[in-house]
Amino acid sequence: MEMGLAGKRVLVTGSTKGIGRAIAVAFAKEGADVVINGRRTDTVAAVVDELAAAYPTTHPVAAPYDISDPQQADKMFQQGRLQEIT
Repeated sequence: MEMGLAGKRVLVTGSTKGIGRAIAVAFAKEGADVVINGRRTDTVAAVVDELAAAYPTTHPVAAPYDISDPQQADKMFQQGRLQEIT
């Protein structure tokens, strides 16, 4: 199904495992640049690497923050990780 997501940036929280990861993969398959979020830097990096290899036209972004902590959620936005979401 074509959802018109090619070149769009999407944020999927909790996207290093389970349903969140499956959603991130589905968005990448549609051509979206997925912001991968999770608490552990190593698992976030692994998913980013996996998506970059499997879907070379996308540009996955690592966002290793615990967004249950308001300060970390704010930091994610302040660092510009999400500035291109449309």
